[in-house]
Amino acid sequence: MNKPILGISLLVLSLLVSSCNLFRHAATSTDELPERSAKFLLKKLVQQQVDLEWFSAKARINYADENFSISATANLRMRKDSIIWANVKKLNIEAGRALIRPDSFFVIDRINRQYSRQPVSAITDMFQVPANFQMLQTILLGNPVFLTTDLQAGVEAPFYTLRGEDDRYTTIYHLDGKDYSLQKITFIEKMERREVSMGLSDYKTLGKKQKFAYFRTLRVDSPQTGPLFIEIEFSKLEINTPKSIEFEIPSRYSEIN
Repeated sequence: MNKPILGISLLVLSLLVSSCNLFRHAATSTDELPERSAKFLLKKLVQQQVDLEWFSAKARINYADENFSISATANLRMRKDSIIWANVKKLNIEAGRALIRPDSFFVIDRINRQYSRQPVSAITDMFQVPANFQMLQTILLGNPVFLTTDLQAGVEAPFYTLRGEDDRYTTIYHLDGKDYSLQKITFIEKMERREVSMGLSDYKTLGKKQKFAYFRTLRVDSPQTGPLFIEIEFSKLEINTPKSIEFEIPSRYSEIN
């Protein structure tokens, strides 16, 4: 995949797979937290999951790795279990557009008049992390992703933790000690020595009950990618309002892989 297409792809995927090992706007109290069971904390996580039919927002994105960095703004639209759409702008000019379906991933490079189509599995190859449409949708909404079972509860003031482990993964969830909102998820892939850490903060209420994290950060570190960092700030959210999804590849554009 060439650099322009790759850059657009990374920015779009940054919107979806966006946490470093720092917390922003997290609780700072060092007061002793009462012990909670894993069942109790898991119930709190499930109760706070965002569930909606339509989602749209604007976002400011910063992406950096050892060799490449890029900043841009984007518009994002999603219909549950069906489609994720985004356009990426630099200096108010559309640089690219992307479309993700449950089985495919398309990117248009407006500047160089090129496009790419890939299976969704290409996202896994790009970030070296397990990904499918349902997982991207879950992360976009700020809901927890569960890769392990048999979670154990703990306290790392000012956070509660849930920790799970199997032969392949270690997963750690940090919950705010006051309202139990999800603050950070860490996935460690043991054999590949890969670690993905996603942080969520600046929660605001959507509708009557649901809360959404407007600020996300992502850190990926592995022998394959080296350190990779993404920062995302959402604004102008709309929920359950149908939006048009326009994605047409001009006939004069050339296909690349």
